[in-house]
Amino acid sequence: MAYIAFDLDATLGYFEVTNPMSILWSREFLDNPEQSGPNGKLKTTERLEKKLRRARRLFAEACVDDDTLRAMVLRPNIHALFDPIVKAWKQKKVKSVIVYSNTSHTPSMDFAIDMIEHLYKVKGLFNYAADHWHPLRTADRFKVAPGEYKEPLKTMETLQKLFKAATKSRANIPFEQILFVDDRDPLHDLETQIPRGLTYLVPTPFRPDLSDARRKRLLQAGLEALDKAKVLDDPEYLESAYCHRIAVYDINKQVPVRGFPDLLRYVAWRMTQVPHVKVRWIDDTMLLHGETAEFLKRAATFKAS
Repeated sequence: MAYIAFDLDATLGYFEVTNPMSILWSREFLDNPEQSGPNGKLKTTERLEKKLRRARRLFAEACVDDDTLRAMVLRPNIHALFDPIVKAWKQKKVKSVIVYSNTSHTPSMDFAIDMIEHLYKVKGLFNYAADHWHPLRTADRFKVAPGEYKEPLKTMETLQKLFKAATKSRANIPFEQILFVDDRDPLHDLETQIPRGLTYLVPTPFRPDLSDARRKRLLQAGLEALDKAKVLDDPEYLESAYCHRIAVYDINKQVPVRGFPDLLRYVAWRMTQVPHVKVRWIDDTMLLHGETAEFLKRAATFKAS
């Protein structure tokens, strides 16, 4: 059986540009300590939250179904990774696919999963996701002074814990059955496990062309998703903390939001703050497809000694 872990940004795609959209519908965004501090506890009904989850899924589907939007978010050759994985998953040769990311923006992991599962018309392909603050990542964190930040490690100890949680298993996974996919350069310390059988795949980092026209098209797709989910005429939403709060951008900038028009302007402004980094993307389709297919073949035939 195969166990597969993916990094998020620049590996599966580029979700910095869609992160501001979660401000429109993500309870997780409002409940995090930074945002909830000046606003107090968010109170909404499950009826509204169900609508908002539907809006997020509709937005993800729109980003997949529109070629221009998909090119902004998912890596261009996502198929090189997922064609063989989905085929093996349908044949019950893949036990677990997870996201293991240092992002502190949890909704972006949900959004990436929504997009890929819609692209392949498979529900439940991913069965776990762990962000920067996930409680199982105790082995990944440094001891730091107050106010200091260090990017967490990615370790085999944590990877084993995540796969166990995903599969409700107690046994460690043989390294020969694990594929770890992360674009980071330099490599994570997990590279030390390659001689023990870990397959560590390093895609070319993906960062898209973020023109103003593309950003506006993305925002329009989000509005259309809210409208289709019947959120924009919902009094509970329009009167809730989604649309009435202090939005915290950083420790030096707080923006009062007093109604949906303010909220929309804030989201549009946040999208302009995502940097346009021009990086020539190198097509690595042959490498990704070949290495993924070869790993799946080895994992399917592996027998512990």
